[in-house]
Amino acid sequence: MDGLMERFDAFIFDWDGTIQSLRTILMINEALKSIGRDTKYALKGGGRHRRNYSDLNLKRLIEIEEVDNSVMSYVLDAVLWVSRPKLRNDVSETLKYISSKRKKVVVFSNANRRRLLKEVKLLGISKYIDVIVSARDLRAPKPNPSGLNTAIRISGVRKSRCIYIGDMVTDIMTARSAKIASCAIAGGFDRYDTLRKEHPNYLYHSMEEFLRRGLGKRG
Repeated sequence: MDGLMERFDAFIFDWDGTIQSLRTILMINEALKSIGRDTKYALKGGGRHRRNYSDLNLKRLIEIEEVDNSVMSYVLDAVLWVSRPKLRNDVSETLKYISSKRKKVVVFSNANRRRLLKEVKLLGISKYIDVIVSARDLRAPKPNPSGLNTAIRISGVRKSRCIYIGDMVTDIMTARSAKIASCAIAGGFDRYDTLRKEHPNYLYHSMEEFLRRGLGKRG
């Protein structure tokens, strides 16, 4: 077991792909592929990836990622606003367990705050969540650390006791920019091998593995 419960007092989660399942967006993506379009391709900035920018300094790289993620969040909000949200497997049990240990549960996402509040209510998990922060509302999309720093400040927990959990390379970059621990969970937008190459502090194949091995829940 990795002992995350002993090391951290605030568990900050990304939303799309981490808490909410990507089933809807991927179903739409498959439909668009059949007519020669690819939503996922567009969401990833036209197929661009960080390794193509190895000659750029960190500041410029973050600027490029911010633009790509800003576009991505607008597209996701538009698509998911009219769809029924669905939790990833074991998310409800995970949030319930963290909350039961009197730890803070925080959501920090590029998604619009109105959509986040709507989906948190529809999914029946509002009782487990203490803070919700939208990077879009702050006009500082990930990997800009401003929104994550705001979420940490509102939570009232020291940075050294906070961890950011996401499903994308961008989430790892954001945690690193904010100088807090990063945790990546595969099964969202980015694959396990892609996440591993970014060297997060903690890496899991699934939410279930995060709950059992990371948080140490038994049974």
